[in-house]
Amino acid sequence: MYMAWAVVAVATIVIASSAGGVWLSRRRRVLHGDQDGIGDPAARREEKEAALERIQVAVTDLLMGVTGSLNLMTGDSTKYGRALEVHQQTLERMATIEDLRELERRLLEQVKEVQSANDRYRRDLDAANTRVQEQQKDLEQMQGSIGIDFLTELPNRQRLDEYMRELMSRAERYQQRFSLVLLDIDHFKAINDEHGHAAGDRVLRAIAQLLSDNKRASDFLARYGGEEFVLLLPETTLENAVALAGKLRERVSSRNFQFQTQPIRLTLSAGVGEVLPGNDTAESLFERVDKALYQAKNDGRNRVCVAATPAASA
Repeated sequence: MYMAWAVVAVATIVIASSAGGVWLSRRRRVLHGDQDGIGDPAARREEKEAALERIQVAVTDLLMGVTGSLNLMTGDSTKYGRALEVHQQTLERMATIEDLRELERRLLEQVKEVQSANDRYRRDLDAANTRVQEQQKDLEQMQGSIGIDFLTELPNRQRLDEYMRELMSRAERYQQRFSLVLLDIDHFKAINDEHGHAAGDRVLRAIAQLLSDNKRASDFLARYGGEEFVLLLPETTLENAVALAGKLRERVSSRNFQFQTQPIRLTLSAGVGEVLPGNDTAESLFERVDKALYQAKNDGRNRVCVAATPAASA
């Protein structure tokens, strides 16, 4: 019973800490989702502020509910422990059969009371588990609505898709070039398996920060999902995009990463491509770059590969 409630408490804390990362971001006024300037920045900030307030209220309510149940369980446990001590003392003082029967009666009553309390805790636990699951879904929906990945504090895939559509529109209408870089952390599953998921999360945050610190101001960086990141580079040739991807790869491979004093060697593989106005769609460009990333992985990882053009692949 205690273990079950501990699981609920831990799950709640995880959700709260995830939301807390966004609150910290708001306090620092580092709203990565505004880096591309799409739409009305003031309206987008108001939308984020409102979503963050909803998250704060929801998580606070969940924490209060679980904390109240834990306090109740602790109080009952203390009460039952004291009752058992009294029964033990009574047993030591017993002198007649009548005393034994009386103690048996009180113990049976106590057992029924404990069983009733356990049934209540089980119902409360089921309700709390349901609330945690519902809250997790709500937080994921809110995360999508404000366009931020809670773990890395980078724009998420939804914001990436929005900006990709904008760049494609510019490319088709004004022939404005742009390039796309898809980056993937090498052997990420092995990091999780060997050091645990906490280490994996730390690595994702560290890589996100390193990429943010080394990209250009005009570049758009997003977490695509899992261990993949995407850079959209407006007004950037394929040659310059390859040079930037190479620089980022070198920065990661030369950096010393540690988790709980244990060194972790990190490298990146990357695929790079430039949009071909009139030939590319958002899907076809991403598919070409994704194939280049696969080639980088297949060639030994920790390298940059260039996407083939439709003419070259025909």
